[in-house]
Amino acid sequence: GPLTLYLLLPVRPSPHLQVVGVTLRSLIQSVDEILPSLHRLRRADQQMRLAQQNSITSVKEESQRQMLTAAHTLALDSKNLLDAVDQDRVRANFAEPRPDSPVPEGPEE
Repeated sequence: GPLTLYLLLPVRPSPHLQVVGVTLRSLIQSVDEILPSLHRLRRADQQMRLAQQNSITSVKEESQRQMLTAAHTLALDSKNLLDAVDQDRVRANFAEPRPDSPVPEGPEE
């Protein structure tokens, strides 16, 4: 019938539709060419973020180590200062020595 004849006839798209098709094909080809670069860029961005996070973690851990070292040094210096003050008080007869501490050696008279 006439319907079959119509389906077998070649259909030519309008010039506007041809321009859109060519533009879409060109765009798809451009995207295909750009995708590897975008993947590399994304991978580099992820690696930089990871390095930055590791750097922050490393700096934080190093800072904590330094603070612990400083706190330990401060505690030891404080203990030594208190021991020296106690010994001087005993030498000056302002205090009695503690039973658990050694008697400080005073200058011989």
